[in-house]
Amino acid sequence: MVFMLLPVSSLCQEYFEWRIAHESWVGRDKAVHFAGSGLLCVCLTKSYGMRKAMIITSTAGLIWEIKDTCVPYEKAGDWGGQGFSYSDYIVGNAGILFSALIMSKIRTRKERATKRIPDELKINVVQVK
Repeated sequence: MVFMLLPVSSLCQEYFEWRIAHESWVGRDKAVHFAGSGLLCVCLTKSYGMRKAMIITSTAGLIWEIKDTCVPYEKAGDWGGQGFSYSDYIVGNAGILFSALIMSKIRTRKERATKRIPDELKINVVQVK
């Protein structure tokens, strides 16, 4: 994560102007933050586990909002932002929690389904190389 901060810190020196964005709590932008954070968390879960994936995704969202704070869109175009948006960060974390809830429900269903099968009916699969 440190390597992600280096470009942001150098941009902040050139553009630095701490701004807070006052945005609505609904809209396309919030849906993108919710879905994007949830999807990133799901993708990272297989490699890092649920807790680490949630922490990494939340940290990435925080770094992105800090980037939006330091790099104004007037100077940087599409890479800039309107300022730190508490609503973007909170909605992104809600997406992370929602994806974690869904994945935990799926996992418990799979565990329950495998417990229902009697041992006599389970088939041992041998992997052939």
